[in-house]
Amino acid sequence: MSSMRFLPYNGTEKEFRMNQYETPHPVEKAKITLDGAVVMLVGPYDVDRIGLEAILQEMGSALGYHTEHSESGLERIANQRFDAVLVDTHSVVQDPLVWIESIYRIRPEQVVLILADIENPKASTLASNIGVRGILLKTDSPSTIGSKIQMALEGRSAWSKRELRSLSVSAAAIRNDAKFDHLLTEREEEVLSLITLAKTNRQISEELRISYETVKEHVQRILKKIGVNDRTQAAVWAKRRTSAV
Repeated sequence: MSSMRFLPYNGTEKEFRMNQYETPHPVEKAKITLDGAVVMLVGPYDVDRIGLEAILQEMGSALGYHTEHSESGLERIANQRFDAVLVDTHSVVQDPLVWIESIYRIRPEQVVLILADIENPKASTLASNIGVRGILLKTDSPSTIGSKIQMALEGRSAWSKRELRSLSVSAAAIRNDAKFDHLLTEREEEVLSLITLAKTNRQISEELRISYETVKEHVQRILKKIGVNDRTQAAVWAKRRTSAV
């Protein structure tokens, strides 16, 4: 399985600055309050932790736990509830999106945001497809970071309009790339293979010996990950992928 990471930017410093911002950082006019939300950070850098602690404290929230290691992060998530989990992709040894899926297996409704140096539309598209609420850029202003966390906690998407436009373009490219690794789990691959055989959810449930509701959840995740709308399109995608290998 290929590893999707947020790749370094290779342009000039001026191009980097121009790509990062549509407008200068806004002046903070309205007080953002996070109502005592407890946030967890999985990231290797103390400077990020210190900065995030200051931002959260100013907005009535708190950094409840910080770890440099993804494994200890999963253990803590299993034993303690956090309002939001921020994941710096540099802290994850394996593929970051596969690791984030491990969070959802432990806590399906967990609010997860990615913390990154720069944008990577393809990786962000896959992150959005598996349920990540948005991306916090380390170059974002405190007000932008606070607003995105606030939107995510309220159950809204924290992807900006500009980011959504990039995701839309990237999603179209991914749908046309049958060789692209969509990070399906082993179980999802099994479900998809049975979908291509025109099996119903009930039949899949009986064959794999899992509940009917679990099958429905797997099907919905598969559709999101590969960017299609229904089972027929999923079957066509799977057959195209097989013929392209």
